[in-house]
Amino acid sequence: NVNGIDYTAYSSAGTVASIFELVTPYLIADVPTLKMVQSADIMTITHPTYAPRDLTRTGHAAWTLAVNTYAPSLAAPAGVTVAQQGTSGSTVHRYRVTAIRREENVFEESLSGLSNTTVTLSSATLTNPVRCVVASDVFVTGDEVEVSAMDEMTALNGRRFFVTRIDATHIDLDDEDGTDTAVYPTAETTGGLANATFVELTDSITVALTVLANFNRVSWTAASGAGRYAIYRRESGMYGLIAEVDAPATSFDDVTTGVTAAGAIHAVDLDVSPPRARNPFLLSGTFPGTSTYYQQRQMYGGSLNAPDTWYASQTGNRLNMSVSIPLQADDAMTVTLTARQVNEIRHFVPLSDLLIFTSGSEWRVNSGESSGFSVETLRQKPQSEWGSSHQRPIVVGETILFVEDGGARVRGFGFSLEPDKYISSDLTQLAGHLFAEEGPNEYVVADWAHASVPESRLYVVRTDGQVLTMTFDKSQQVIAWTHWDTDGEYERVTSLKRSVSGVEDGVYFVVKRSIAVAPGSSILSTVRYVERLATRKFSDVRDVHFVDSGLVLDSPTAITASTAADPVVLTAASHGISNDDLVDVEGIVWTSSFDEHGNETQPDQLNDQRFVAIDVTTDTLQIVEERGSVVAGATTANPVVVTSQAHGFSDGNVVYISGVAGMTDLNGSTYTVAGATDDTFELEDVNGEGFGAWTAGGLARLRVDGTSYDAYVSDGNVREAVTVLTGIEHLEGEDVAILADGSPLPSVPLAEATASNPTTVVVNGSVTIRTPASRVHLGLGYVSDLETLNIEAGQATIQGKLGKISEVVTRFYKSRLPLVGPDSSSMVRMKQREDEEMGAPIDLLTSDKKVKILPDWNSNGRVFYRQDQPVPTTWLAIIPDLEVEDREGGKEL
Repeated sequence: NVNGIDYTAYSSAGTVASIFELVTPYLIADVPTLKMVQSADIMTITHPTYAPRDLTRTGHAAWTLAVNTYAPSLAAPAGVTVAQQGTSGSTVHRYRVTAIRREENVFEESLSGLSNTTVTLSSATLTNPVRCVVASDVFVTGDEVEVSAMDEMTALNGRRFFVTRIDATHIDLDDEDGTDTAVYPTAETTGGLANATFVELTDSITVALTVLANFNRVSWTAASGAGRYAIYRRESGMYGLIAEVDAPATSFDDVTTGVTAAGAIHAVDLDVSPPRARNPFLLSGTFPGTSTYYQQRQMYGGSLNAPDTWYASQTGNRLNMSVSIPLQADDAMTVTLTARQVNEIRHFVPLSDLLIFTSGSEWRVNSGESSGFSVETLRQKPQSEWGSSHQRPIVVGETILFVEDGGARVRGFGFSLEPDKYISSDLTQLAGHLFAEEGPNEYVVADWAHASVPESRLYVVRTDGQVLTMTFDKSQQVIAWTHWDTDGEYERVTSLKRSVSGVEDGVYFVVKRSIAVAPGSSILSTVRYVERLATRKFSDVRDVHFVDSGLVLDSPTAITASTAADPVVLTAASHGISNDDLVDVEGIVWTSSFDEHGNETQPDQLNDQRFVAIDVTTDTLQIVEERGSVVAGATTANPVVVTSQAHGFSDGNVVYISGVAGMTDLNGSTYTVAGATDDTFELEDVNGEGFGAWTAGGLARLRVDGTSYDAYVSDGNVREAVTVLTGIEHLEGEDVAILADGSPLPSVPLAEATASNPTTVVVNGSVTIRTPASRVHLGLGYVSDLETLNIEAGQATIQGKLGKISEVVTRFYKSRLPLVGPDSSSMVRMKQREDEEMGAPIDLLTSDKKVKILPDWNSNGRVFYRQDQPVPTTWLAIIPDLEVEDREGGKEL
């Protein structure tokens, strides 16, 4: 809902475009268990109840989601025939032809080309196996055919089957169940076609030729992309390689010379056979639940029918599941985890080994140190039996983090040299209260993500809508948990690796919030926002962002020049600033000077000061001082004499006048001061006899004179300072926390608001702050608490004794000081402001701070801190001064 009440009227131009949407088949209930693996612009999505699909990006708004086809990408030769050349014989020979793609680092072989002869299938039945009526008695048991042109049983089209001959008019399609009504709702009555994947010659020549001109010629139609063709002949019931020919050849003569006086047919190499069509993920129940990449293969596993079986594509051909008989080293693989019980494969994690996480165990798979990954070299060993949930494991350095089945425990899984295996440890052992496995409050992991930079931190969304974070650094033995909540519920989290130019990872949450439909309304609207964690890299308190669902006002324009003259002219291209706007200047680098110790210093000019902009052009502006002298009167004389108590101006000063009522001719111009007294000054050469009479108000501000300034070198920014903040519709009706130019503003409810102290509640998407600011951080406030554990002395135990802490030294880093006390009900605020200039925000503290707290005799000796403002606090050390009661009632330190 966009409120346009305060918008200016439309003039012309503009464009509108629809938001790109992609329709998917996934039910919302299944989304949490979708598994994704990505390679460049292709993401494979798997789930046991959906066929595996690829989400492909080919442009900014060009995305496709399509069911994967598991077959060679290279088309097979078409129209394969064989013919006897010369005198025929009495031998039966069968041939197959495949296409081969040969590119640098790429090898792929097509399926066998189809025979040029088509056989009609008159009908097909809904039986197991499917039975077809054939018009010609040409197939025998064991033949392979490809079915096409079915009108009703369309799921058969484009697939290859081995057949069993029943009689002269019937064949069965082996292993094809036609009783599944979801796949085959009706039987085939109109018929289709079948092509053999081989060609046969029944009157072939014999092995030894008596005449060289007698031979078999195999021909085919060229396949697009083929570099070579392989020709196979059947012998002893198997097909073996007899030759390869380079494209563009489209025929091969099965004859060789030198064996006999005349010649002989080629010898068969039965160790090399043509690929066989195979799609293990074709039907319901066979769809994989997870996928990954390993050793140039795409891996799949976790189907409903075979939950403990995994599949690997051909090497280098991720969608090719074809195999040969006998198997080749780069053939696709099918492997079952042989264990005491059947556990569902839920995740693959590819490191130097392939780690498989199932619902009940963890496995290590590899092929040894110097062997390629194939069926012959495959080794798989169970490592442990904890079991993994559906939450995707996260690799942090050399450690794999995974959520145990049940979702209430996080484990770290890594290789250990001593047992020569992978072992895991419970990372929630010291934070068990954050996870509950039983009782009315069962908090389990709903989602999680990890960010590596700037710190290695895990973000865990609990099922109750709160977040746990774990700072994790195995090398430093750091495992530290904390707990977040918000005004709403966290539902999902993800992280994005930093870009090439980025400095840290991005962490994003989906947060469900309830927002008022109108200010003061009790009717709430449920909304979901995508919110990103703000950076913790800052050096200036004006840049810190410690609110939820927040927005930032910070629109700097780069300064590219500043004149050392009167007037000072700032150059800032397309700055967008208007006359009389308040502006803040910071970051200019001037010509440096050096003190007596050799330290480089910058002059105190313009930076971190506020001015009023005048004489504005598109790319430049002049500036006058923010504070002005109040105009108490002005004469309609020649020259004009202005009355202004204790104005402080001197003759020759240039002043800018604005805000005058009555004598409005004075507004918006600069004047040279003359005839200055303590309370009056003339406007040199200004004749006011024709002006309207002064009635009230006005300010005279001194124009900034830069003639004594050191020269501009580089950098700098100028920002407009404002009081009205808009575009906050997403927090309508909320009382927001505000950090304005580094200073927290107190909460002002609607009922307590006045003209000089406006409310901090969002009304019509807007908030007005009482003093102008150019850098504002606004959002939902939150409270941060830190409490130490029970204290223990380094020598004799103090357990069972009473103790109190009356003083504590705290080491802070880039912090605003918090409240502190022995507990949350007895706190004092630590004082911080020291030597900052009036009006400047309190600096961030990096130092030790000692504070006396309200003493309380108790048995734990704890210190409690609370930061209730939208500012940072980082603790480096807590050093309490502990007083302990001895057994006789006396006191000991």
